[in-house]
Amino acid sequence: QDFIKSYKKANKNADPNTFTALGYDSVYMMKQAIEKAGKNATRESVRNAISGMSFEGVTGNFTLDKKGSPKKSVIVLELKDGKPEYKTTIQPSK
Repeated sequence: QDFIKSYKKANKNADPNTFTALGYDSVYMMKQAIEKAGKNATRESVRNAISGMSFEGVTGNFTLDKKGSPKKSVIVLELKDGKPEYKTTIQPSK
């Protein structure tokens, strides 16, 4: 909800879409990996930092496996009066 409020404030009250939120998460996931890789990060050290990374983003929580594929929670929205509303979050099985 904080992401939506901040996005609307910065974008003339426009609603963010799925791709906006995924892009936001992608940037912050890379930021986390670069910080974990350290001051003299290389492409290889960032890739290694991403491998197995757990991340909490605006689109949900996920963990990347060694190949970079995510195991991710899914947010379910329900349309009410033509507008999407949060209904629940489904967590992946372990």
